[in-house]
Amino acid sequence: MQRIEDMKRMLKTGEALDVRREGRETAVEGVYELRRFVEDKAYVDLARGRYIVSVGQGFFDNRIFASCDTRFADNCNYSTLYLR
Repeated sequence: MQRIEDMKRMLKTGEALDVRREGRETAVEGVYELRRFVEDKAYVDLARGRYIVSVGQGFFDNRIFASCDTRFADNCNYSTLYLR
């Protein structure tokens, strides 16, 4: 699958970070809690072959979450850090 190969290349060159190495998947499929956010990187879930679409930081608790959809973009509870 070309997408997986593209992700592997991006990880190898440092263009992307794998959310499974940067945090953990939550009880909600496709949502990950990250330990940190790094600007100017793409985010992927290599194990599932998915690109991360949005990353947000909670206004009240400062926790950072990533998702395979846009749930952290234009969300009144999160500051959008990344939007693919």
